[in-house]
Formats: sequence, structure tokens, C-alpha cells
Amino acid sequence: MYQRALAMYTAKEELVGSSLMREAERNIMLHIIDSHGKTICSRMDTLKEGIGLRGYGQKDPLVEYKKESFELFQDMMDASKTKRCGTCTFLRFESGPALPFFEFG
Repeated sequence: MYQRALAMYTAKEELVGSSLMREAERNIMLHIIDSHGKTICSRMDTLKEGIGLRGYGQKDPLVEYKKESFELFQDMMDASKTKRCGTCTFLRFESGPALPFFEFG
């Protein structure tokens, strides 16, 4: 499966050129991080609101907050990597009258 995805990616890069492919990758990554970043900010606010209750369970709220926020960040990075690979594999380029256009999906 990896070889097939790599072949598709390489074929696209040869078709549109290396510089356009890198630009598309940058834009995709920024879009994905932005959307996942909004979600993680919301989840961090929820975590911050409820972390004080950890003190009742004889746990240090600061240590628990650091641990859980790191786990949230790692989950975001893993999801971003998976989404980026999938999006770059199935990316379609279309050239128009002025500039090339790429579409997610």
C-alpha cells in the first residue's frame, strides 16, 4: 500500500513540478494545523476548567494538566500527519487560464 501511495505521489510531482508540489504541501499542512489547532484550543479550555477537581483526587493539578495537554498535542500531531499523507496522495491539480489550482479531496 505504501509503494502504491508513493508511486501516485511521485507521478503527481513529476506532472506538476517540485516547486508547485511543495507549495501545495505547505498550504495543506497550514490548513490542517489550523483546523486541528482550533479543536485543541477548545479541548484545552475544557481541560483547564476541570483540572482543579484533580486536587480532590490527591493528584497535583499542574502535573495532570501538563500530562493531559501533552497527550492532546500528540494526538493532534498524529492526526495531522495521517490527514496530510491522505490529502497529498489524493490531491488533484487543475490548470486554468491564469494559475494552477489545487483541490482537496
